[in-house]
Amino acid sequence: MDTLRDLPIPDSLHQVKRALGMVRPLKVIVATEAEASNLEKFAQFRNKPCRKEEVQGSFTVTFTED
Repeated sequence: MDTLRDLPIPDSLHQVKRALGMVRPLKVIVATEAEASNLEKFAQFRNKPCRKEEVQGSFTVTFTED
């Protein structure tokens, strides 16, 4: 864990940046709503469509086709 940001290393945002060019739709499962919200903000910044949903205590963010 990164002690300053309290996120796993590598965090989900870094993993998504790498995988987004290779896989669509891309489903990312994260433990916290904060991580899911960060992914949503990234998608908005990059103008990529995505949706967030809570599934059994975790969160799934799905990046869809452009």
